[in-house]
Amino acid sequence: MKKMVSFMLVSALLLSFSGMVFATQETKNNGILTSDVDLTKERTEKNKIKINNIKKDPDFEIVYDDGQGNASFVPSNAAQGKSDKQRIKAKLESFSTQYSYSTVNSGLKNLSYSDGQVTSQFYSDINNSNGGALTDDILTVSGESGSSWSGVSPFKANSIDQTDSFSVTKVGTSITISYPPGVGFAGSGSTATLAYPQITNNYQYDHVYSGLQFKAYYMTSTSQSDSATYRFGTTTITPVSNGNKSIPAH
Repeated sequence: MKKMVSFMLVSALLLSFSGMVFATQETKNNGILTSDVDLTKERTEKNKIKINNIKKDPDFEIVYDDGQGNASFVPSNAAQGKSDKQRIKAKLESFSTQYSYSTVNSGLKNLSYSDGQVTSQFYSDINNSNGGALTDDILTVSGESGSSWSGVSPFKANSIDQTDSFSVTKVGTSITISYPPGVGFAGSGSTATLAYPQITNNYQYDHVYSGLQFKAYYMTSTSQSDSATYRFGTTTITPVSNGNKSIPAH
């Protein structure tokens, strides 16, 4: 479809080059639609608001915060029983940064253990900026992920490791992945990963992320997984949540 549009656009450019140039300058910022820039900035600001709320709440502790909408956090030692776990989880959900973009990708996975469940989940807003017929599209991913242990026997896991993985299906051979420095991001091919610092002696681990971008001529779908490994003594429980979304054709 984009190649047909490309032919039509070239014809239009030949007929009215100067008018098209001025229209493009008004609606683009480094190849990204101005409206899309605003949406991405708004999502990052929502992440920052959530992080600030968590910093002020004695029920939580910050593990990592880069000041740009990427952070990890855990419950403090205030929780003493199952009701505390439920209360703190409900409070965290009230701080949600979810924003209704045109495309939303989400996943949830529960695994039973002892007297409870280990849960992995994520919610990501997908903003696909149409680069037009002659330039690459830019897909931006921002969102939140988390994992938790609901039981009390034992009350906490010895350690928790968590990683988010993001990928796209593209048309064409070229793709560029960009992400904030120093947050645990890495990219290879059409996949980016975000590995969070390991934590110990806790039952819940949550994150917000922003600013991950894929740039390619045309992308048809996006997928994400969140893997959380909880270690209880010699037992390891690893729920992996998955989600896939088609990107609307343009």
